[in-house]
Amino acid sequence: MVSDKGKIAAELHELIDLDLIRQKIGANVLDLTGLLSYVLSKMSQLCAPMRDASIRAITTELMIVKQPSDFVSVIESTLGTLDDMKLDLANFRLQSLRPYMKDMAVEYELNRFRQALESGSITLAKTKDWLTRSVRTQEDVARSRNPEGVNIPENRLKYADAFYEAALALVFSWKSSADDRVNYATTEVPPGAASSEDDLPETMIMDKDRLFKFQNEAQKVTVVAVLLVLSQNIVPELRGDKGFTVGLKEALWTLLSDPEGLTVDHLILQVIGTVRELLKLRRGKDLEDERAGLIKTMVEKTVSTRDPVFNVVRRRVIAAVKTQVASGTFKRDGLDKAGLEPVRTELESLSAKVSTWIRFNGEVYAEFYDTVLNELVQAP
Repeated sequence: MVSDKGKIAAELHELIDLDLIRQKIGANVLDLTGLLSYVLSKMSQLCAPMRDASIRAITTELMIVKQPSDFVSVIESTLGTLDDMKLDLANFRLQSLRPYMKDMAVEYELNRFRQALESGSITLAKTKDWLTRSVRTQEDVARSRNPEGVNIPENRLKYADAFYEAALALVFSWKSSADDRVNYATTEVPPGAASSEDDLPETMIMDKDRLFKFQNEAQKVTVVAVLLVLSQNIVPELRGDKGFTVGLKEALWTLLSDPEGLTVDHLILQVIGTVRELLKLRRGKDLEDERAGLIKTMVEKTVSTRDPVFNVVRRRVIAAVKTQVASGTFKRDGLDKAGLEPVRTELESLSAKVSTWIRFNGEVYAEFYDTVLNELVQAP
């Protein structure tokens, strides 16, 4: 963590002489408290601010050591914090190199794509179809907002908006399930949607694994947010109860994070069981069969997207992500009113990752997107 030729390194080599330490241990004269105190003081000088509290706690523990065996805990904590400090340093160096690594990544991906185009192994056919659907949708929205066709800059289609809408359509397009397995099925596929690698535009093929992870994450955020809203409608006495919201959210997130083999019936039982347990714990009341039946219907409609609340919440999730994609900032205001505050942490994480990915992809393939979009906008 320090330069081998620096003053601190020289001091460490002088005062932490391993051969001398072994000799002192053999002679039973090692001042372990003094040695650890010195190590902790140097760690305090070199660590990131977030490690200060840990080092203070270890130092305090060292000062109250009474038995030789008590040193074990101190040494384990010290080594653990040193590992954390090494990770901090690695992250700092990666962050410093990020601009250079990004430029190299953009150039590498762009060159590979150009080579594939030149060799004829790929075309831009799917990319053009994908952007065409987005542009036509944007034009329909613009016409509905400007029926008189007033030609002012504010009413003109922006290339960035068309690209953002097309990319978000991919993130929020989800496969339908032919059986009763929970696959966050959706019956509404947005313009430009893709449900498999074969449907992806050519410019997204290298990002397919990342994109499908985003789809899964977006599904979980939306489904959990919907079930939380509807559960509080069915059990109004727990509306606004943070303990209930957190408990049910954690249970749902755990279930949906490992959906392998998870059926709708299993999800229903888990939701009813969690609500029943939390209602008893928080209010001392039993969940009646009638309300358990309503929860069953709620889960079935949510998984199949037949509940209108699902599509309302889904649009709000998309709007939140789109705001960060367009502005670079996640907007927390209004999340509570939109029913998204309970999943704010997960939504903010998703938004940040999607925003970074979309902007990077746009930077790599800008010349191709601009050419296609220019043709589409100029076309009658």
